[in-house]
Amino acid sequence: MRARVQQGEKRTETTFEIIRNSLWSTDWMSLGMLSLYTLLDIIFITEVRSSFGLLQVNILVGVMIIACCVWYDQTGSRIALLFRSFYILPVGYMMYSQIHNYIPLVNPGNFDATLAAWDHAIFSVNPTEWIYRFAHPILTEYFQVWYNFFQLLLVVPSVSLYRQNRMPEFRLYAMTLLFAFYLSYLCYFAMPAIGPRFEIHDFHSIDRELPGLVLTEPFRDLINAGNNIQPEMDNPYEYVNRDCMPSGHTLLSILGILMAWRLRTRWRWLMTIGGISIVISTVYLRYHYVVDLIAGITLAIIIFLLHEKLADWWTRRGIPV
Repeated sequence: MRARVQQGEKRTETTFEIIRNSLWSTDWMSLGMLSLYTLLDIIFITEVRSSFGLLQVNILVGVMIIACCVWYDQTGSRIALLFRSFYILPVGYMMYSQIHNYIPLVNPGNFDATLAAWDHAIFSVNPTEWIYRFAHPILTEYFQVWYNFFQLLLVVPSVSLYRQNRMPEFRLYAMTLLFAFYLSYLCYFAMPAIGPRFEIHDFHSIDRELPGLVLTEPFRDLINAGNNIQPEMDNPYEYVNRDCMPSGHTLLSILGILMAWRLRTRWRWLMTIGGISIVISTVYLRYHYVVDLIAGITLAIIIFLLHEKLADWWTRRGIPV
């Protein structure tokens, strides 16, 4: 164990202190979400499929996060820094996929009719039906590609900041976006919804009504698989993820644009073009209601305006951003 000098005396850190001192804000948030998932899994242990397996996965992932952080804190290794900086990419997807085990158990309601009614009240039309007049295979291909590459687009600025060794900016970007990701997951509990492709349109007719060129169909199938929809499934409505409100694609895209300009990354114009394209794609491709976008944009602006105060909150508690 490392020795630290405190109040003029040399003392050896306890194991708990070593772990605590090695964690960044992003690690605390990830471990907090894992703890919440584990608690929900225990509460609904008889209703969650493979509940004991999920418990083991959560414990293993938590141990791996801590081990990765301590590895870097104790050695300063560049390889350790790489792992502890980007482990969140696979873990973040696991966080997304696992939350859907608990949403129907915590809130079994479905708010699609309400969200569709709000859209119609605001615009006097169903936006996904209105925008259909502009449908064209080239446009569909363009928007489907951007929609699928949503998370990869958000990674581009972080990689750029990391390669430039702009670690304070890298960590601020990561903390802000990860906070938004996890907040959106928690918001899904409030108004579970499956989207206009089910509520307003015939899901099984989308390939016919919105054909693309080459990539649209396999990319659409990839999104469906990530939403628990299997090919030739007769009743996907019962299994699809209830993750429409707010629109995570919109929240993170707008926040990513704002942070890219705030940190003056090299990729801010790509973020802007791609982010706006993703926001439009969510309605064009029938994944979201416009009110989902409004909620996502509102949250993005709030988080952006408060992200420095959030960083100060962590710092005041002795936790590195």
